[in-house]
Amino acid sequence: MLTRRDVLRFAAVSAALPAWAFGSKEFWEAKPASEWSADEIDRMLTKSPWAKDASVMSNGGGFGNGGGSGRSRSGGGGGIGFPGGGVGFPGGGRQGGGYPGGGGDSGGRDRFNATVRWESALPIQEALRIGASEEKPNADFEKYYVLALIGDLQPNGGRRRSGSSPDDDDDGTARSDRRMDEFKESARLERKEGPIRLEKVEEGSRVGSRGPGVYFYFARKDEISMDEKLVTFSTKLGRMDIKAKFTTKEMLYQGKLAV
Repeated sequence: MLTRRDVLRFAAVSAALPAWAFGSKEFWEAKPASEWSADEIDRMLTKSPWAKDASVMSNGGGFGNGGGSGRSRSGGGGGIGFPGGGVGFPGGGRQGGGYPGGGGDSGGRDRFNATVRWESALPIQEALRIGASEEKPNADFEKYYVLALIGDLQPNGGRRRSGSSPDDDDDGTARSDRRMDEFKESARLERKEGPIRLEKVEEGSRVGSRGPGVYFYFARKDEISMDEKLVTFSTKLGRMDIKAKFTTKEMLYQGKLAV
């Protein structure tokens, strides 16, 4: 006979399991993209097998989404945000508001929130194009696995010193150049067969017009298959180590691995 403790334990485990574990279909399996609701589009772009909350850890300890004694800031705008189909994220609108480490008023506090999204995956492309005009697939998606880092990441607070001028070393252009150099040196996409070669890093390049985020282009010549089971993206920004893990068996779309 099941005890009350057994029932509670089963309920807790069941709540943590994905829908596929019970045989039910997710919305992207049950209906075409043209029939996805606004909430479903938002979920696809922010909380799906192709869009993961990043683990953000400092070199000296945990904070933010990855860890122990985190500091975070919710709400606000600040020119950085998650493009969620215009549904309830800082920055607003399909384009969102910016890229990691770029501008914004942090109110004197660091902000450590990020999403890593598999931009070249077909369901993400379809979600981004719904309701948009003159959006065309990015030709680079045929040559590269493209992952987007989107969110509120500001190394060392990301704020200009009081009294500084645009000619100072810490002006926006210099900070952007340093940030991009750091991404190019540190970004990795790893699988069981070894790392996939990074070809380029760009700011705000995605389907159609430029959107928010930093975009990492990895060579498709290094094939990802279902046998990989787990693919891990990682990079660094200032004192932050950023990581997101993707499970290939969850990334099936229309019967195929969508990356």
